[in-house]
Amino acid sequence: MNLFVRRYGRQMLLVVIFIASIFTFLLPQAEILAAPALALPTEESNINLQPAAQATEIINYQLPVNEIKVVRTKKVTITAYNAVPEQTDSTPCITADGTNICQNKNIKVVAANWLPFGTKVRIPEYFGDTIFEVRDRMNQRYNERLDVLMESIPDAKQFGRRYLTVEILN
Repeated sequence: MNLFVRRYGRQMLLVVIFIASIFTFLLPQAEILAAPALALPTEESNINLQPAAQATEIINYQLPVNEIKVVRTKKVTITAYNAVPEQTDSTPCITADGTNICQNKNIKVVAANWLPFGTKVRIPEYFGDTIFEVRDRMNQRYNERLDVLMESIPDAKQFGRRYLTVEILN
């Protein structure tokens, strides 16, 4: 038995550490995995073909104040950008998730590669209680950065580059 532990002890320890790290990353996703699948409509079900909400209603949605919960905070480098071809691509009005920001001027958009689309964030040190939504992506080389969409180029230049705390909301 002692020979077995000496020979295979390190390998067993590495396997246990590997399995523990997998569970560490998978357990936060357990809620998503445990969610029931969507039921497909049957012939007997009453299907409503009316749109659920107008696009502007979805875009202007704000979380009620009593439901806003800070999930975590993180200090990151924050920059600003504008919807112009020189700073984006050939379609500056269309974000990476397909939102047309030129038609919806009141949208508060941020670009981040490290957060999923739809994540709501706040930057209280600079923008107070304004809630932004991740709708765009940045160049691949920027992994731990946030880019705030600004209306004018002078505003973006004045903002510059800052190292601020970001609140990731529910």
